Amino acid sequence: MKTSISTLSAGVLALLAGSAAFAQDITIGGVVFQADTFMQTFQDGMQAAADEKGVTLILGNSETDLAKESNILNDLIVRDVDALVINTFAADGSVAAVSEVVGAGIPVICANTCLNEGARDGIYSFLATRNIDLGLKTGAAAAEYIKANLGGTAKIGILNCDTFPEACLPRKEGFLQGLTDAGVDFEVLADQTGFLADAALPISEAMLQANPTINILWAANEGGTTAHVLAVQGAGLADEVKVFGTDMSGQHAQFLKADNGILKAVTGQAPFQIGYDAVNLALD
Repeated sequence: MKTSISTLSAGVLALLAGSAAFAQDITIGGVVFQADTFMQTFQDGMQAAADEKGVTLILGNSETDLAKESNILNDLIVRDVDALVINTFAADGSVAAVSEVVGAGIPVICANTCLNEGARDGIYSFLATRNIDLGLKTGAAAAEYIKANLGGTAKIGILNCDTFPEACLPRKEGFLQGLTDAGVDFEVLADQTGFLADAALPISEAMLQANPTINILWAANEGGTTAHVLAVQGAGLADEVKVFGTDMSGQHAQFLKADNGILKAVTGQAPFQIGYDAVNLALD
């Protein structure tokens, strides 16, 4: 089976229609919640759009810390930014801080992640990938491998990012549905949270040690995918365990090319385009 990469374009879920008149001196806040390749590329897209339009972009990273996210948003309110583009850290936990921004009369554009549906009143728009499709495509690729190499039966270990349910739960649902739709006989032996590579690596290592019959690993994001590959490599299980992942990066491209064949497929998004489009939505 060939290694594969699949990229999905972003789709706009417009929650509130409308337009805003902007003056020449425009400042937009751009906030993410971690510094992985996806978020860095997303920021690059925002910056490219801001440079193209001649507006100022103030970037912030909450580093998966709700208190820091709140402080960043409060600072942007004080700076009187004209709009906010944000990857919210938590669908519920980010509500209070984002609501303060909305209450200050600042248009808010969610990108990739957002508040829970019941708390989105006042959100200008939500730009997002169809995350279930990310999982479906990876599940289909895994099913093809399982049928061709494992007799149609697999024992699976998962690193999830369920902390971010808006994006991550549909990915897992899609992955499992992709296996089911293909008629694969599978059992999930472990399903644990791990989405930052350094923190997720020992979780993946322990998962393999506790479940020696696992032969397929899947991760819901870039960090988890990286951790799985390194765990398999470190355990010397390249021939026994294969990895399927989410969120393409330069490192994942190298993993796909590697002779050990640990990483078999990655489903990717288009973070640069999402960031670029989000800034343009803010200027709409």
